[in-house]
Amino acid sequence: VAMKFTDFVVVEFSRVGNAAYFYKKDGFNRDLEPKLTSGVRESELKNTEDEYFINKLNHSRNWTSRYDEYMANYLQGYFHYHH
Repeated sequence: VAMKFTDFVVVEFSRVGNAAYFYKKDGFNRDLEPKLTSGVRESELKNTEDEYFINKLNHSRNWTSRYDEYMANYLQGYFHYHH
């Protein structure tokens, strides 16, 4: 699932061992959104090398509280926040 916010997008992968990927909205819209079709490989949406990649959070212990912290910072535009 892709969740769009004012300045960033979160792509959430639900399978065990996956993560939530955070991207700056402009780059996501330009490069990744066109790939959001059925049949797309997950790896095509896990782009950590481009300048619009912000961060990824693995679904590990206490991930929901870490997710809340990152979201609070990213919603304020603090994309350099790290736990």
